[in-house]
Amino acid sequence: MDDQAPLAKAGGAFCLCSLQVSTLGRAPIFGWSTRTPACWLGAMVRGQGEVGIDFMGTASHDRGMNDDSKLRRCVELLTGNNLLVLATTGPEGPHTSLMAYVASEDGREVYLATARDSRKWANIQFDSRVSLLIDDRAGTLPQDRRTISALTVTGVHVPLDDGPEAEGLRARLLSRHPGLAVFLNRPDGQLIRVRVQSYLLLSGPNDAFHHCLKS
Repeated sequence: MDDQAPLAKAGGAFCLCSLQVSTLGRAPIFGWSTRTPACWLGAMVRGQGEVGIDFMGTASHDRGMNDDSKLRRCVELLTGNNLLVLATTGPEGPHTSLMAYVASEDGREVYLATARDSRKWANIQFDSRVSLLIDDRAGTLPQDRRTISALTVTGVHVPLDDGPEAEGLRARLLSRHPGLAVFLNRPDGQLIRVRVQSYLLLSGPNDAFHHCLKS
């Protein structure tokens, strides 16, 4: 089965999307692409190949928990954890890094620290778009892998000028992660500010929720 979604309005911005869905037996295969970084449209396949998409910026497989509750779960995962995987891309291709972080209370920004001579920093200067992965496996993996929640965050790096805001974020990072002093106290230490654009929450193997944030 092929299904085309040429235009979707998500999070206040229009996204040109191409969605292809196929099923092989009982295992759905799906994919999507966008021509703008403003929003990455998600979709889930229901049953035998039926596609359920809300073109106002949210895609959900399981409506048992309402979208507001799932959005709160996204923010809770982001603000309640302190380690994530940062994915960047540069001239040499993609790169991932395990990073300590803090997030704003509303889940709209994420703050990290690195050195200017790191590959991740070079990649961000090449392409400001990033992806973050946060999960709760530490608390659920020993019991039941099927209950793990994983949150993929897409966003863009927004530079921070030196000043009170940057100093406050440095102090907040050091308060939660004293080990980051190795970066933040260096002359070439650099803050990374990621402005969140979308969430994709996977709860177990079958439940997906996608939400684009309005700018």
